[in-house]
Amino acid sequence: MALRVQEFQRSHRLNIYTRAHLATTFKWKLKDAGYDAAYVEQLTEWLVKRL
Repeated sequence: MALRVQEFQRSHRLNIYTRAHLATTFKWKLKDAGYDAAYVEQLTEWLVKRL
């Protein structure tokens, strides 16, 4: 997953609003898929730190 995040980051220039939108969408997709809320929070935080 880290490699995909790096690849996405290289090919897309994200400002603060697009980062927030991406993180929110990512978070809700995981929640809707039934993942544990604590795990979703951890993974979303990890993603935001790498963007």
